[in-house]
Amino acid sequence: MKTFSKGKVGVLFTVFVAQVLLLVDSTNGAGDEYLEHFRGFANDLISKTKDTTEATETKPGLHLFNPFGIGILLAHINEQVWNVSTVGIPEALHTQKKLIAKEYTQLLRQFRRRQFRISNTVYSRFANLTRPMAFDQFLTHIINLDFTNQTAEFFDSFNSFIDSGTKGYLNNEIVPKLLWRKIFENTTMGSYLNTLYYKGSWEQPWSNIGDKPFNYDSLVPFLETRGEFKVVETANISAVVLNIQDPGKEVIFFKSASFLDTPRLHEEFLKVQANQSLWSMQNLTVQVPAINATNMARHHLGLAHMGVNQTFCLINITDPQEFYYTQQPITQGNHFEISATHLELASASGTLVNYQSDDVNINDLEFAEDYYDDDYDVLETEPELDDIEEHVNSRQFKNQERQRIRRATPSKLLGGCGRPSETGASKLSTTQNQIRTITKQGKSSKMLVFDTPFSWIFRDEEIGEVFYGHVSSLCQFNKASNAIFTSPTHAWLHDVFKVAFWKCIA
Repeated sequence: MKTFSKGKVGVLFTVFVAQVLLLVDSTNGAGDEYLEHFRGFANDLISKTKDTTEATETKPGLHLFNPFGIGILLAHINEQVWNVSTVGIPEALHTQKKLIAKEYTQLLRQFRRRQFRISNTVYSRFANLTRPMAFDQFLTHIINLDFTNQTAEFFDSFNSFIDSGTKGYLNNEIVPKLLWRKIFENTTMGSYLNTLYYKGSWEQPWSNIGDKPFNYDSLVPFLETRGEFKVVETANISAVVLNIQDPGKEVIFFKSASFLDTPRLHEEFLKVQANQSLWSMQNLTVQVPAINATNMARHHLGLAHMGVNQTFCLINITDPQEFYYTQQPITQGNHFEISATHLELASASGTLVNYQSDDVNINDLEFAEDYYDDDYDVLETEPELDDIEEHVNSRQFKNQERQRIRRATPSKLLGGCGRPSETGASKLSTTQNQIRTITKQGKSSKMLVFDTPFSWIFRDEEIGEVFYGHVSSLCQFNKASNAIFTSPTHAWLHDVFKVAFWKCIA
């Protein structure tokens, strides 16, 4: 009897362990879906991104963005702290509405486990904000500040989160220096803000090799590394994987034999990436520009093509006799630095909600319909702040700007720099866009040089693609500071661009 009991207990224990293991495996399998959903969202987002919407006149040719910052803001908006439409958000995020908070909680924890620094903040103009349960899971700070009566305190608080969350790189990049009050108006009810930061050292050492031409438009510092790397070369794609010292993190540089825009190049790369049989380990010399740059991006138009077409810049009238809310675009500032020692990435994303009463004309909601006049590029002095505000609030310049862009030549639009001529592009595609075999002193070696437009992806093996970038021009690269140069006479113009990116401007 005693032996039987032990055997019975042993059998029951074995069954119990097996059931637990089965449950754990099942849970892990189901839990991994949130990563697949995030990857699907990221790939969809880049497929809707156009180069021309990501560049500015003062910083052309650099297109950087972080899908997580956009996704986590959509997850916050989905909680409907303010009554704005969430139609299309679940579909864009590849999940169900009721699962968004759970999945982005898991994603947030995964990012933190993988050594990313992340912060989430929500500002409310009034103290009666109801805190959603998901905000506790998102580790979201809620700060009550009146934007109109506590302007200095609010500005200091808002910038401090950007400053601490991005190591100071985006403090003045996402928020205008002079016109920041034009972002938060009397009708602004609240704002969402998140930051993401990562810095890692290269696994393979790089060396500085001096200045080289990039895309025929400027001389920029280049870096070089040699070693055995994972490489792919097809008729139209060349790519190489560079590892970061942190386990499971890598940067993939890739370019095409022809000049493709970001979505098409990314689409081609995804096909190559999925076919592991095309990849091989090769001894290779790799050269890339040393870049230290920031940009701003606004993705609500891309999100509209993904089905989120009732959330941003459209009114949601709950009662026509009382009020309605407008959700402004998601504005994102990004910093990307590749040096001989490390890779550094920072991102800050924000959006705000405006409140309108029924006696406000909807046409009056349009803000900063144009942000510079026809002769901006010949200005020799910085205009007064009142002049800038007049530009920002004027309606008549919008059509003028559209006409100016249509009739402008690339040399005027990009200050004499830009994509090479068709002859030059043809020459580059046949001689420089492939992995080349270099023979020196009787020895042959292979080299891949990224001196023409290229894309890059920062990837974590568990999460997937975290940052995306595309470099089409470095024509305003400043070698002295190793950064994209903004002239003093155009600083005010860039300030106005920042205001425009926070507002619903077509």
